[in-house]
Amino acid sequence: MVISNAGVPATDAWQVLKDLIVNNMASPDGVWSPVVNDGWLEFKRQKQFQIVLSPIIGSSEHIQLDNPSVTSAQRTTLYVMVTLFSPTRTGRWQMWEKFKELLNNQTLCAPTDASTGMAGVESTAWHFVKLERSEQSVDIRFLDDVCGPGKPEAGNCEGYRAEVSVMVRCNE
Repeated sequence: MVISNAGVPATDAWQVLKDLIVNNMASPDGVWSPVVNDGWLEFKRQKQFQIVLSPIIGSSEHIQLDNPSVTSAQRTTLYVMVTLFSPTRTGRWQMWEKFKELLNNQTLCAPTDASTGMAGVESTAWHFVKLERSEQSVDIRFLDDVCGPGKPEAGNCEGYRAEVSVMVRCNE
């Protein structure tokens, strides 16, 4: 798929990241198959690995201001916190190792086609996924008042976690 369509991508960034992880991340222990929780860390699953995606912040900026089109060309950048949870310290490191291995694979995280350019992460309109600090962007903030990092509901899970911010970008 060539990324040439205008407008907001049909697939949201959360789903693209989930699909990327579930379809391509290697198992940290050779047994557990990577899955992404729909919500936050689950107490009933605290004896196994867990992965959680939480939107952090994002921005949208004009790419071209002199285009006479009715659609304004924009670049959208979203940041997502990826929480890797394990009941053990060793397991947390194994999760980090496999997650980093996935994000270092540019054929998956920034796919290109020799003749057309950007091909889209998981065949979507999102150009790339990469590790990035979220403090570099402002303007759009997504918050969840019910659960998330530092909230009382998360206190039910005991284990080890790594929180990694990831950037996802598309052009509209």
